[in-house]
Amino acid sequence: KRRPPPRLYGLAKVHKNDVPVRPVLSMPGSAYHRVGEQVAEWLAKVPECGINSSTKEICDRVRNVKLEEDEELVSFDVKSLYTFVPVLEAILICADLLFRDGSTKPPVDKDTFVELAKIAECNVVMSTHDGYYRQLEGLAMGSPPAPHLANGWMSTFDKTIVGDAKLFTRYMDDILRDIKRSEIDQKLAEINNLHPNLLFTIERELDRMLPFLNMRLIHEGGHSASTWYAKPTDTGLILN
Repeated sequence: KRRPPPRLYGLAKVHKNDVPVRPVLSMPGSAYHRVGEQVAEWLAKVPECGINSSTKEICDRVRNVKLEEDEELVSFDVKSLYTFVPVLEAILICADLLFRDGSTKPPVDKDTFVELAKIAECNVVMSTHDGYYRQLEGLAMGSPPAPHLANGWMSTFDKTIVGDAKLFTRYMDDILRDIKRSEIDQKLAEINNLHPNLLFTIERELDRMLPFLNMRLIHEGGHSASTWYAKPTDTGLILN
């Protein structure tokens, strides 16, 4: 049965100053989608391929961490993570995680899994307002296995990023940790040399406060607390 190619469209990032466009690939109905859903279902059983962080968990952990006078909270952010994930490298890493000893393995062998993942993610042909294109690098937002592959690939760098931190959490491409002020520049340089495709930016405390996800973390007197955070572009309107 003939199936239409996925359609590329853009969503405006209105919370950013220059309002860039986030490319999203609409996969449902395409030949890639059902294969991608199956690959994603298998990878969902791998802990490293999931999102192992939540607002509640972060709030609870922040309250229980005591920071020294020379320490602060920082947020590292991966620039354009999906765009720069080396797809084949990520597939092979996630295949190793999925087929390691003691894991729940899918009803196919490792080589077959890799081939199915490549069908779902490599050389994807898409339609756009300007004709047809093929995605040669990076993961497509909208593809079912994409978040699992991105998380699995990023998990290989977690040990270096966390270092000796007392508090560490990563929500996809957003990372929170504590660090000595004198070590911030060195750590940023270190993690920016982990992989040619990885570029981290940093956000530091301002007036003892740090926004992270939907929280505002407040650091005062060695202790930390949290409250809700809304981006400056928030209008207060809610869709019902």
